[in-house]
Amino acid sequence: MLHLSADKVLAELKRTNDLRARHAAGRALEAFSNEEGAREELATSSALDDSRLFEFFLAGGGTDMTISLTLACVWVVAAAIVAFLPMRMQYVPGLTLLVLAVPLLVYIGIQHSFWVVLLAVMGLVSMFRRPLWFLGRHLWGRLREGGT
Repeated sequence: MLHLSADKVLAELKRTNDLRARHAAGRALEAFSNEEGAREELATSSALDDSRLFEFFLAGGGTDMTISLTLACVWVVAAAIVAFLPMRMQYVPGLTLLVLAVPLLVYIGIQHSFWVVLLAVMGLVSMFRRPLWFLGRHLWGRLREGGT
C-alpha cells in the first residue's frame, strides 16, 4: 500500500513541470490532506495550475483526437450542410458522402475498436436513413426480378 504524506505531495507538486501531473498531485493532496497550511498551498498552486492547464489546452496539448475521428466529424458537418441544400441538389454530394463513408468506417476500425465503428455506423444510418431505405428497396426489387 502506498503511503504519502502531504509534505511529499507538496514537494512533488512544486518540483514537477508537467501540468497534468501537477493537477493530479493537487487533487491527490486535496483528497487526503487535513493540514490548514497544505490547503492554503494547494489553493494557490491549484489556481496557478488551472490557468496554466487552460493555456496548455489552448496551445493544442492534451487533445488525443485521432485523424479518423476528426475526418468523421468533418464528414458529419459536410452531411449537415448537404441536408440544407434543396432536394434536387442533394443527390451528387449525398452519394459522394455515402461512398466516402465506407473507407472512413474502415479507417475508424483500424484506429479504434469495433464499438466505435458501430457507433459511427449508427450515426451514418441515422443521417442517411431515407436514402438507405430507398436504396435497399431498389436493390431488393432488382433481386426479386432476377438481377436485371
